[in-house]
Amino acid sequence: MALVKTNYGLIYNDNGSLCVTLRKDDIPFPGVTSFAVEEGTTNLFTNPIFATGNESGFNYVYDWASRTIKDGGPFGKYIELVDTSTSIGYPYGAVFPVTEGQTYTFSVYANMLESNLQGACYLFLYWLDANNTIIRADTSDTLGEEQMPNFVGKGWRRYKITATAPTGVVKARAFVYSSLDHTGKVQLTGFQFEQKPFATSFTEGTRPLGRFYIPLDRLGFDPATDNWVVAYWKKPTGTHNGTLYGYNTCSFGRYTVDNSVGYIWWGKEYNQNIFRLNILLKNQVPTGATSSPFDPNWFFNNWHFEVLKREDNIVSYYVDGELKCQVTLTEPLQSFNYGLSLACLVGSAHTSLLANILLSRDPSVWTDDYIRTIYQAKKPFAVPPKLPIV
Repeated sequence: MALVKTNYGLIYNDNGSLCVTLRKDDIPFPGVTSFAVEEGTTNLFTNPIFATGNESGFNYVYDWASRTIKDGGPFGKYIELVDTSTSIGYPYGAVFPVTEGQTYTFSVYANMLESNLQGACYLFLYWLDANNTIIRADTSDTLGEEQMPNFVGKGWRRYKITATAPTGVVKARAFVYSSLDHTGKVQLTGFQFEQKPFATSFTEGTRPLGRFYIPLDRLGFDPATDNWVVAYWKKPTGTHNGTLYGYNTCSFGRYTVDNSVGYIWWGKEYNQNIFRLNILLKNQVPTGATSSPFDPNWFFNNWHFEVLKREDNIVSYYVDGELKCQVTLTEPLQSFNYGLSLACLVGSAHTSLLANILLSRDPSVWTDDYIRTIYQAKKPFAVPPKLPIV
């Protein structure tokens, strides 16, 4: 399913498109699913939905009996291919420069209307050296990815293939290939080829870096006046500037130069391996606390259980069952006009995997012992249903 340019108010890209991928292969413990806010990505197909007339960017197109651009389909336009021959079928796709050792994903939406065989089309990646010699050919059937056979009459479906470029490769030929000895009609759209070890939701061209954001009116509490708890499992994969030396933080609200808007942010400090909790008070005076140093090899690329809670005038920040930072509020909090950003500062890219997120208005049960027990038990707690994720 493709979700394009729809602002769900929860998880979004700058252009409004959904940007979360469920991860079954990377979880903190059994019984939960992690999800990654997707990195920015570039679709190397220069014209993935097609233009009227020539298919710009599709430089590996052999002679189908008929190729027609039509309106409709998942993205407004699609190409309809008709093959009336009974001999070998024809490929349709493009050639791209690639880097050996990098993983690439090729995906396409297809709707098979007619075929005299169950096997209608396959996705192919041909890996080519500088002399255009094929070093290896990967197909959707041999790699165990989703494939196209036997899908006549099933409507639009997305098919994908992921493979790593072998040594000596400089180009990849990504194409849809019709089966042998058939006649048929197929509709194709949404061609996508990107350097990515998993297929992202469809993007027409270059998509901005993703973020994980919950708007203020969706939190269920006012972080300036209510008591509350935010708990989650997080696997830090980097920091806001693409290194291991920037921020890896979460935040309520956002920083302004004149301190006119409320904020609370917590997480790894910039250029230091310490945790910091920063809070803006009503009198526009910031306050905060820091932890002792930690080992970056312990922090990065490992799962951690984090809890931030406010109970009356005490705000506490826990990592892996241990209290790391605590602030006693001497003034009310400055009011907020922005919600919760997880694993990113406002305006920065998401930098972690997340799992088992909980927002609550009742911090009373979240004692030091309870938080430590939850961390050691590594069991899921209830999370909000029906998050808009794909």
